[in-house]
Amino acid sequence: MSSGNMLAIFYFLLEGIGNTLLVTFTCFLSAFLTGLTVAVLRRLSPLPLQKILDVLVFILRGIPILIAVFLVYFGLPSIGIYVSPLVAMNLSVGLISGSYLAEVFRGALKLVEPFEITVAKVAGMRQLQVIINIELPQM
Repeated sequence: MSSGNMLAIFYFLLEGIGNTLLVTFTCFLSAFLTGLTVAVLRRLSPLPLQKILDVLVFILRGIPILIAVFLVYFGLPSIGIYVSPLVAMNLSVGLISGSYLAEVFRGALKLVEPFEITVAKVAGMRQLQVIINIELPQM
């Protein structure tokens, strides 16, 4: 093998590493934001919306990621929404992984002592302030 071929292979490997890091970072960020948003909404919302979010999380956790990628990549163009492969993967992996993280965050929010929440409310904090200043830092 000549050194020119080795150099070309090395450049392909570097490009692949860059793409892998890009996909990993964007999917993690979208999953984290989705999971945190759903967990906080489940905590703040009235009961009917909580039940809707519970069902949504339950359904999304049951869908295999590959099926979700196929549905987004091949299904969205059939209704007139065209997305790049990176956006399709980011959207599908972000939603599925975000539903798993929503359950993790829900469990973490339930572990905060009720006494701490009561004390914060007695101190004059609103529900959103309690979540931001008391519950989220303890997760």
